[in-house]
Amino acid sequence: MPGVHDILQLLKQDVPRIDVGGVFGSARAYILARMVEDTPDRTRLVICPTEDAATTLLQDIELFLPEALHHRVRAFPEADTLPYLKLSPDPVRWADRMERLYELNAGHAITIITTIAGASRVTPPTSFIAHGSREVRMGAHLDRDEFATWLVEHGYVDVGLVEDEGSFALRGGIVDVWTPTLDDLVRIELDGDEIVSMRRFDPANQRSRGELRSAHIIPAGDVCFTPEATERALGRIRKRADDKGLPGPDKRLILERVRERITFEGIETFAPFFHDERATIIDYLPQDALVIIDDPDDVREQLRAHFEKLHDLAATSTSLETLVSPDELYTTADDVLAAASKCTTMTWQATETPERLLRGGTQSEGQVTPARCSREGAPGDTFEESRQTTCESARRNLFFCWILDTAMRVSCIDIFVFLSKRPF
Repeated sequence: MPGVHDILQLLKQDVPRIDVGGVFGSARAYILARMVEDTPDRTRLVICPTEDAATTLLQDIELFLPEALHHRVRAFPEADTLPYLKLSPDPVRWADRMERLYELNAGHAITIITTIAGASRVTPPTSFIAHGSREVRMGAHLDRDEFATWLVEHGYVDVGLVEDEGSFALRGGIVDVWTPTLDDLVRIELDGDEIVSMRRFDPANQRSRGELRSAHIIPAGDVCFTPEATERALGRIRKRADDKGLPGPDKRLILERVRERITFEGIETFAPFFHDERATIIDYLPQDALVIIDDPDDVREQLRAHFEKLHDLAATSTSLETLVSPDELYTTADDVLAAASKCTTMTWQATETPERLLRGGTQSEGQVTPARCSREGAPGDTFEESRQTTCESARRNLFFCWILDTAMRVSCIDIFVFLSKRPF
């Protein structure tokens, strides 16, 4: 009998686009979990309209996905603060974004869940991640001062005590650094220029969590303070300040901060000035990736509202961040969807409510709903017993299944699939 299995088979047939309708609540997580189980070595990007939707999907998928595969599903968070507010995003969120870019660039097969605001935010080009990462290994030679300079150039902050990702500290022959690729900071002990010890440390109590043989150190943020990138940013800031008639003291302040490689609140807004190319997470995806758009209409509307907030802030803020326009920080939803078309794309749309489906559906142009359900789910059913194909007048593009939602109630989900090459 047809079901979600048939959708999985369609994904193996090199279909450029699949539209799945009638997907409600935890059905999204169930379908995604089945995809991960069926082809764990395929990369996927799920773009949700809001952060609440993305968080719910991340939580729900743990119900359906075997624990051994949980590490295959990762978040690509959006910034927790808007530009032009003289605030920097949470460093942990920004480090998570850099880790996802590194994983994709390294060819790791993962399923990433993000929002349209997260996906449309401009990232450093792939070359920055590819060439801006290095490995430190036990027994290797490491020039402490050169390494400290490299860390600063790649977004790390020199602090007295490492407590956050993206920071480091120097104490004699000891270097503490917390790179986004590790859950804890790593303590590197040097004897001259030779690495004689590498240990993971808990930043809360500074206790060792075991030895390391090697660690990949990747950029901690979007801003790149290499000499070439710094000169590029200085030239662009100077020109933009002149074009906008920025007062002399403000112009000198921002130029001095960048020249001296001083991080400050809101510096992430200036990231586009440091790179000669711009990209988004879409550019990091392999060609055989699957991009899933959760409700394209809502995705467009949410990003439209996001841009409206950005333009309002840019027009009223007194921050020097206003030197950078919203269009330099984010791409449009249409640009994201167009870029995603290089991959197989799937859309999820809730075109009918579960309650209406249980009452009996109707057929209208462009959609199919079941005429009658054979039975209602009982809370006491097991999950496998509850998953049914029960549409009396089944069609080739109609798939019907039962999904156990996170409230442990059984919902009737109508899933219908259209194969199309139409634009989003």
